[in-house]
Amino acid sequence: MRDNKHEDNFILMVVYNAIQYDARVIRAAEIISSLGEKVVVISCNSDETYFNSNFSSFSFNSKYKGGLSLLTFWYYVVKYSIINRQKIKLLYLHDYYLVFIGRFLNFISNIKWVYDAHELLIERKETKHNLRESFFLLLEKHSIKHAHLVVAANQERERILKSVYRLKNTVNILNISPNIKHNQAENILIKEDYIVYQGYLSKDRDIEDYILLLINLPKNIKLKIIGGGPDLDYFKDLVVKLNLEERVCFTGKIPYSQLIRENLNCKIGIVSYSLEGLNNYYCSPNKLYEYAQLNMPMIFSPQPFLTRISKKYRIGEVISKEMEIDKKIDLITQLFENIEIYQTNMLMFISDFTYENEMRKLTKSITDLMVQNS
Repeated sequence: MRDNKHEDNFILMVVYNAIQYDARVIRAAEIISSLGEKVVVISCNSDETYFNSNFSSFSFNSKYKGGLSLLTFWYYVVKYSIINRQKIKLLYLHDYYLVFIGRFLNFISNIKWVYDAHELLIERKETKHNLRESFFLLLEKHSIKHAHLVVAANQERERILKSVYRLKNTVNILNISPNIKHNQAENILIKEDYIVYQGYLSKDRDIEDYILLLINLPKNIKLKIIGGGPDLDYFKDLVVKLNLEERVCFTGKIPYSQLIRENLNCKIGIVSYSLEGLNNYYCSPNKLYEYAQLNMPMIFSPQPFLTRISKKYRIGEVISKEMEIDKKIDLITQLFENIEIYQTNMLMFISDFTYENEMRKLTKSITDLMVQNS
């Protein structure tokens, strides 16, 4: 941890996560920096070599795990913010771990703050919460109303947050990357018959189904699995058990800067989430836009938003867990055989969902807050 000292006024952004893996945090910091604001990002247990020329960044490295790690991180952020309170123009706090800290610091130091709600904690009335979920939901419930701006990950989540918490100042920002720069001619040459999954590795993402489908798919079709999670070893063991080692590649968890490179030789992307919980039901996957920019047709799980995208733009096919295996095989084969048609359809989707549109929404919201500060 470097206890950086800053002479100029700045916007303090905080995330309880390793920054090199969090594209949403990186983009928000870059966008606000483009306004001419000095941005300082505090993260947790990040790669100490991480560098971004658009903003300052340093990591709090905790020797603890679980609740103690979060408590020590809270303490450090509060201490740092109080010491620098005369220089902090605005607090920008990411994810539910920090919503209470925004309320607390605003109460004792009168610092204006933004809450970027990466996840949707609100659930249906009949849903039972465990102790951890109840704790963070309670913190959000009693803190979010005091935020000067709440950023939601998509329109559906913004609507729910506004309705349940009766919020007034909200904006939804889709997690769309800037135009991915790559050599298209080279990309065509190196593409193989890979289907790629990137994200959290748990059984509720239907990853096991796609591994099993390889048994019935042509042998030239392979699967690349990018990411980490509680069931990584389970999936690796399954691949060995099925003798699919030559057709399934695991990369492990990799920094966001390497994701595009790993996707370049893939033809089809998987966008798959569990249907349990409103957070999954109203998912907001950045991989959707990344795959599109890489001209990769997609396999979607049947969330309402993903189903609408599939029907309107015809850039992929929806595959549900309940489908017959033969139907799944037919749809995946169709994606490979008609890949150029799906790629042509991608142009309208990319035109409708742009980084520039999302950047304008965030810059306007932050600019309006800064004007109120002055």
